[in-house]
Amino acid sequence: MSMKRGIVNMSENVVKLAAVPSLDTPATSILDEAKEHGLRDAVVIGFDSDGVFYFASSAADAGSVLYFLEMAKKQLLEAAS
Repeated sequence: MSMKRGIVNMSENVVKLAAVPSLDTPATSILDEAKEHGLRDAVVIGFDSDGVFYFASSAADAGSVLYFLEMAKKQLLEAAS
């Protein structure tokens, strides 16, 4: 932090953080964004408007699906810390 004539330059101490949304995002927005990325593989998990659990995967191999889920878990834990 530098000081000139009593002015504090706080921008030198600003650290940009990867923001984790604090408000829910509509599922349609997330799905639209995923389609734009041209994903090779995908796993979709959620609840429908009636609260019924939904799960689908483009990968037939359960091991691959579990790997995707563990990678997502790792990224979520790292973003939260």
